[in-house]
Amino acid sequence: MKREPSIRTDLCVSSLFLRESRFGGSRFLLFPDQVAMLKVALSDNPPAHLLLGSDAVRLVEEKIKSLQADFDAWKSVSLSTDVA
Repeated sequence: MKREPSIRTDLCVSSLFLRESRFGGSRFLLFPDQVAMLKVALSDNPPAHLLLGSDAVRLVEEKIKSLQADFDAWKSVSLSTDVA
């Protein structure tokens, strides 16, 4: 599904211009977080959850591994509750 520009996208782009004008620069510079937010805002299929930064990615990966280990350890008990 192709998205048309929205208020959210307009606000995102506007905030980039305001940030640049505050610094009085003549160049339009994008910080990495701004680039990420533009990619999300302009995406045809934006993520429901977006991790920003290597620390966030690492922490979520560790949590997923921990959850998977718990699921695997207790899978037989979980499946044993099915009613035939």
